[in-house]
Amino acid sequence: MKRLLYPVLLGLGLAACGQAPSETQVADAAESPQVATQASPATSSAAAIPSAALADNPGSVVALPTPELARNIVYRGQMSLMVDDFDQTTQRVTELIRRHRAVLGTAHESRANGQHQQEMTIKVPPANYLAFLAELSQFGQVETKDVASADVTADMLNAAVIIDVKQQAVARNQQELTHAKNAAKTQRLQTQNQQLNGEIAAVRARLKELGEESAWASLTLRYHQVLPAPSPTRDVAPEFTAAFQQGWSVLLRLALVLAYGWPLVLLAPVVFWWRRRWQLRNAHV
Repeated sequence: MKRLLYPVLLGLGLAACGQAPSETQVADAAESPQVATQASPATSSAAAIPSAALADNPGSVVALPTPELARNIVYRGQMSLMVDDFDQTTQRVTELIRRHRAVLGTAHESRANGQHQQEMTIKVPPANYLAFLAELSQFGQVETKDVASADVTADMLNAAVIIDVKQQAVARNQQELTHAKNAAKTQRLQTQNQQLNGEIAAVRARLKELGEESAWASLTLRYHQVLPAPSPTRDVAPEFTAAFQQGWSVLLRLALVLAYGWPLVLLAPVVFWWRRRWQLRNAHV
């Protein structure tokens, strides 16, 4: 009977030892709260938002916050002003350009149709564009004002992706060229690389253009002052022309009269001779 009990007791003892936790497991379990408490503040703060949202609505799906992408906005505008003092407005515009760190592109000044006019193209930092327009509107009476904006962020990202993809294609072709032994294949790969490099240059030029347009907001500014009307002066030219024509008409009429009276001109010497002779005859008597 004793021989049967020893194996049973030995089996129970081994089973109890297998279920008892080891010292290493107990130590790891004791250190685990410390590891949890040493988590970074950023991780805990980031996890706090979804936890709070899930606590309010357990069945909802919470989207983690993502960093905002810098936008590339292209601003274009036109403004026309009527001012009272042209020179003073020019000085104020120059000072406004300096204060807002803008750049004067072109300027054209003219006097025509009774107006003193100025046309400028100005490039303004996008952050100062709206403030620049607001101050500029106070320099005179606004006749026209048009402002437009376009978000080119997607276009620029798309251009960057296209450049990267085409550059990878060029690199693959270049690797194949190093192992190519067929002249036809070599020619084909070289032609593809030339085409890809041309497309990359075109996309880079477009990307540069978009970057320059989004770096500065453009404005076409026109302002004018109505000049005072000149004092009226007497124009003698029409009178002189009329007098000349009238005098010429009188001369022509005199010539016409002489043309009608030419027989009298011929008879005048005969009448003078006859009268002279009659006087002499009376004198002898």
